[in-house]
Amino acid sequence: WTATDSGTATVSTAGSSFDTLLGVYTGSSVSALTAVASNNDYGGATTSRVQFSAVSGTTYRIAVDGNNGAFGDVSILVQFTSVSAPANDAFINSVSIAAGGESKTGTNVGATKETGEPNHAGNSGGHSVWWDWTPSANGTVVISTASSDFNTLLGVYTGSSVSALSEEASNDDYGGNTTSQVGFAVSSGTTYRIAVDGSSGATGNISLSVQFTPNPPPGNDNFASATTIDSGGG
Repeated sequence: WTATDSGTATVSTAGSSFDTLLGVYTGSSVSALTAVASNNDYGGATTSRVQFSAVSGTTYRIAVDGNNGAFGDVSILVQFTSVSAPANDAFINSVSIAAGGESKTGTNVGATKETGEPNHAGNSGGHSVWWDWTPSANGTVVISTASSDFNTLLGVYTGSSVSALSEEASNDDYGGNTTSQVGFAVSSGTTYRIAVDGSSGATGNISLSVQFTPNPPPGNDNFASATTIDSGGG
């Protein structure tokens, strides 16, 4: 079964005539499978049931076997409930971050990748969401997805459309973690587009932090700190 959207999938063998075993996997061959969910007896019955978060475009391999060699007629039911896309799934619907920087939470579950969108941090991803941030002064910024619960991709750009972006910085894994972080100099009044995606299609809950440090003012910024010019001029 291939999920056409992201959401919640329920697989059941209720109605089968024997004691079933149920396993759901991803993978392209029987010897290279990754377990997603499994069950023997569910709810006091000898049939089986599992529920898991399905990712759009992913093919799930469903195996039904018999407990201790049991066999019989199989009844299998796959029920799916899609998840609505996040509000900031599209570039044009990006969520704004305060000029002084702040922390935001979100999710990329149910998100998609747009036509012309770059591969963030060089990874195809597939479930990106967007923020925008415009500093009110020159300075430096550190942008991080630390505390997100999945393997994130982070890309920061300038540009007015998703297919015409110039990369400022990007990162996949930072500091030995699967979350991401970038730091760079920024210019007052420039709008930076921040994309968070999941490595190889991963999804989950996002913690995004934008920490801004404005450049210090010059020493003679204040009237009281005026620089004295030598009486001879100069």
